Amino acid sequence: MMTPDLRDVSNTPAPVGTKGARRGPLRVLAAVLYVVVCLGLLGWNLRWWWVHQRVLPELTSLEALLRHGRYAEAEPALRDWVARSPHDGRVRMMLARCRAGRGDLAGCAEQLIAVPVWWPERIEAVYRAGEALYQLGRAREAEAVWLEVLKDDPLHPSPLDYFSDAGLKIITLRILQERIDEAKELLALALSRADNPADRTTLLGMRMRLEFQRIDPNEKITTLTPFVEADPNDWDSWLGLAIAYDARGDNARARELYERCLHGHPRPDRVRRFLLEGLVQREAWDELRTRLEPLDVYPPNLNEAIEASARGRLALQDGRDDLAEAMFRRAIELDPRDAESHYRLGLLLKRRGTLQDALGFIRRSQEINDARSELDQAYNEFAFAVAETQRDLPNRPDLIRRMIQACRILQFDQEADAWRDLLGPEPAPAWRIFDSEPSQVSNKPVISS
Repeated sequence: MMTPDLRDVSNTPAPVGTKGARRGPLRVLAAVLYVVVCLGLLGWNLRWWWVHQRVLPELTSLEALLRHGRYAEAEPALRDWVARSPHDGRVRMMLARCRAGRGDLAGCAEQLIAVPVWWPERIEAVYRAGEALYQLGRAREAEAVWLEVLKDDPLHPSPLDYFSDAGLKIITLRILQERIDEAKELLALALSRADNPADRTTLLGMRMRLEFQRIDPNEKITTLTPFVEADPNDWDSWLGLAIAYDARGDNARARELYERCLHGHPRPDRVRRFLLEGLVQREAWDELRTRLEPLDVYPPNLNEAIEASARGRLALQDGRDDLAEAMFRRAIELDPRDAESHYRLGLLLKRRGTLQDALGFIRRSQEINDARSELDQAYNEFAFAVAETQRDLPNRPDLIRRMIQACRILQFDQEADAWRDLLGPEPAPAWRIFDSEPSQVSNKPVISS
């Protein structure tokens, strides 16, 4: 029988590959990680102490530096103030002013947008950020920022000055990009918020000019080109450029840009509408036919009056009167102010022997054209009176009444109501005793004996 060996084996090395062999390196790794974490925490606390505990220059002294244009001296201290108080809107706006003074408009906009939503001057900061972005050519971002100024927030209402200025800038941008329907929507919103007669007159003037005036194509090209250079994804500006080149007669460049927008614009249907409108204006029937064939599309599937009208004109060329009539009726349904479709449908119905209906459409076409001409003339006279009298609302009620009547005919009801509000209430007719019935007139003598 063998006696067990009871000698101390605690110092005996463990065999290779056993668990104990791995404890040494793991302990070293854990110790290294522990030291790294401790040093990191120590460094973070030292940085926090340095940022938050050291004495910084007073904001009043920094404002004095900004007033004297000493931006390079003020910026380091302002950066420290932002690090210490990132939710202090005053410091953010001071740093934004400093960066704008040094020509860093992107940094300026970044600081202004970072002003907290609850800060009293938040609306001013956002408005200024939009201006900085617009100067950089980033029109798409500028519009998004300005739209915040127009939000109807009862807890943080926008001052009327900033609301009006931001609205006018967005409207101008949308007109440049030929987003006329969106510009009209914003004008309607601005009209509903404006309570100053001068502001209402200005907005109504812009609304009238939208119907009769367009910006010169060369001016549009000059303005929109920096936008697409700064932001290649600004598809509204790309489309505005295509429309401008088309209006200028540079058909090759316009076609190139239209094709680019058809593949990249988030709303290709809008691109198609302007493309078709340009082809109709140039009477490029062959290309128009290529883009619209087959012509027989069920009318309710058409959502653009210009396309329905173009299909109707092509159908007339092919002698397909039934299809042409359906298309013209659809165009009128989509755009009741389409005088051209009214007129062509009237001629078609006259040729087919439906004289009463034909006369109604032809008369409506003439009525639309006359109303547009009257509205244009009355507004031009009104604008001349404004310039001549140096008054926002000259005493010309006759011109306002003419514009109201023309707006009613064209179904511009909101605009007619706005002009009517500027005109004021009609004076009540003077009561005359001779207009009364004999039974209502007293027989009592004027002077009693």
